[in-house]
Amino acid sequence: MTRLAPIAVLGVAMVLLVGCGDDGGPGSSSTSVSSITGAPSTTTAPTTTEAARPRALPGGGLEVLVVGDSVMFDASAAIQAALGATGAATVRPEAAFGLGFSDGAAIPFVDAAGDILAGEPVEQVVVMVGSWDHLTAQRDPEAYTAMVHDALTTLAADGRSVLVLGEPPSDPAKGEEPARAAVNETLEAEATAIGGVTYLPTDTVIGDADGDYVLRQGDQLLRKPDGRHLCPAGAERFGVAVLTALGDGWNLPAADPTWVDGGWRAEPRYDDPPGACGAG
Repeated sequence: MTRLAPIAVLGVAMVLLVGCGDDGGPGSSSTSVSSITGAPSTTTAPTTTEAARPRALPGGGLEVLVVGDSVMFDASAAIQAALGATGAATVRPEAAFGLGFSDGAAIPFVDAAGDILAGEPVEQVVVMVGSWDHLTAQRDPEAYTAMVHDALTTLAADGRSVLVLGEPPSDPAKGEEPARAAVNETLEAEATAIGGVTYLPTDTVIGDADGDYVLRQGDQLLRKPDGRHLCPAGAERFGVAVLTALGDGWNLPAADPTWVDGGWRAEPRYDDPPGACGAG
């Protein structure tokens, strides 16, 4: 199987993944920058030399919580593999089909937060939401801003650092770009306003160098046929992006590069529906 080389781009309830459905509503489911995609920069850049220095790992290890919807569920297998390959990070995945920050999501974050944050304390949260928030973000921007603010404040409580991944581009045929832009503008603004929270655009993580939607790179499928969910090659990009972003903030050891070929690539989530990702 021909594979992409790893690229370093800067870029609760229960997990319930229904087929390969959209997230759009109920019933739907030390490396260098690559030339394949751009290198998005985070919104909240350090302003001093001291702040720019990666922090020491608390107790010698980093506990990471991954939160999001079913697109994050696809990405989380690679994120867990990438961070685990440092030998100094442990990931607890808490992504679920239908999770969103809005009260119109199948699983509103406000209702799931208690379960998501239960368990051992974590120092770092990585979160990505998207299409379940589209309607609220467009119909009631002020209310959505308040919901995002409350969600990010909750995630950042108790000194947790939060990395917010922007919603990635979906197939243009879906006609969702205005809604996605509304969601991401709110996520970015609120991330900038809340201490300990950083926003990372994902357009060039999973898209092309201009941030536009792409289905495949060479012979590798990045996305499933629904134009939203991820195949292993696409999830790998998120793994690299998160590994790079957290490596800028924390003094993580270099990851064993063999993680990209790990058993996570054969997880059933990438064959849902059957044959969705071909050879992966």
